[in-house]
Amino acid sequence: MKKVLAISSVLLGVVFLAGCGQQSVSQTQLTTPVQPVVTQKPATPPVDETASWQTYSSEKYGFQIKYPQYYVIQDVKDGVVTIKSPTKAGLYDLNIQVNQDPSLNKLALDAIIQSKLKSSSIREQQKTTLAGQSAYEGVSTGMVNEYVLLTKNGANLYELLFNTGSKDSLAENKATLDDNQKLMISTFKFTK
Repeated sequence: MKKVLAISSVLLGVVFLAGCGQQSVSQTQLTTPVQPVVTQKPATPPVDETASWQTYSSEKYGFQIKYPQYYVIQDVKDGVVTIKSPTKAGLYDLNIQVNQDPSLNKLALDAIIQSKLKSSSIREQQKTTLAGQSAYEGVSTGMVNEYVLLTKNGANLYELLFNTGSKDSLAENKATLDDNQKLMISTFKFTK
């Protein structure tokens, strides 16, 4: 009888241990976290806001610039190009002046700016870049105050004058540039 009791106890113990092991495995399987599937959307390419714009290009003066489809080139003479929006009565958006004075060959852009400051034709200037070149931005003081960008490429001095409503300070003039004027600046480049 002791043998039967011992065998029964051993069998009962084996069955009990088998059940505990089975429960432990089941719990492990249930608590294993499932990794979420992450899908990445392809990056959207940037939209070219000037894709439908026209391009003005000057072989003689070595530059090109894009402007809105409905704008017009009002004047092209003696190194001056005027780009105008038909919605602004009598006012231009951008006046590009290219000075081909041979004496400019000897002067650095900084010296030209100092000369313009002395003659009061520009004020409140600061360094910037235009078409990858060192440039200055400031307030051009003529019949009206305008936002101006000046840079030199070779022997040519380029002045881009933007009609901004005759504001007094550089910050005011720059803040008054409309979206089309800002985009025109970004498309200006030298061709030689």
